[in-house]
Amino acid sequence: MIIAVLGATGPSGLHFVSQALASGHVVRALVRNPQKFDQDLRENKNLEIIPDVNIFCSDNLEKGFSGSDVVVSCLGTRPTLTPFGAEIRFYSESIKSITEAMRRSHVTRLVAMTSWYTDDDPNYGFFVRWILKPMFIGRNLDDMQRMEQYVEENCQDLTYTIVRPPGLGYGGPTDREINEQIGGQCVKDFPKVSRTTERGDVARFLLKTLTCGAYDRKIVAIVT
Repeated sequence: MIIAVLGATGPSGLHFVSQALASGHVVRALVRNPQKFDQDLRENKNLEIIPDVNIFCSDNLEKGFSGSDVVVSCLGTRPTLTPFGAEIRFYSESIKSITEAMRRSHVTRLVAMTSWYTDDDPNYGFFVRWILKPMFIGRNLDDMQRMEQYVEENCQDLTYTIVRPPGLGYGGPTDREINEQIGGQCVKDFPKVSRTTERGDVARFLLKTLTCGAYDRKIVAIVT
């Protein structure tokens, strides 16, 4: 399988690229700075690095997507840490150019990461409702929700899977079981689980979605 990867040099993307290569896939890494890959990855014959990528330009993305079987997005951006920061549109704007470039290059499979807590459930606990969302990552989550809505409402011609992990560790993959819930949003959807999942385990699940039709046109929350 030829996998076009966005966010390939980020903390989650590096795990995904490493695991995809180890599984025998060909990876096209669309990146801004190729130097973030270590020497071993850069020398892998199944890794094609496409530099100077602009994720907000469908013309730019189309060249990297062409000939791929699937686009996997591990994109992320720093959170706005106060209630008074600028509104984030990173996710909702980039997904428009990504999906447009996919259509132009005749790629129909998309796997993308968002997060737990992208909705506004009034049953969330005090910490999530009054500290985590308003003070730390609320603006990121709001824009992830806009991205999810855009895909559900405008991309039924594509076979998409959106994966919602919880708080992320930097290690893995581990041998822990990955619990999943179609349409799930947070820990209340999972009995007796950790609220943190290692990025290597998220990458492991992203790879699984590529060969399992159970997640087609679905949003699925996961946790170990």
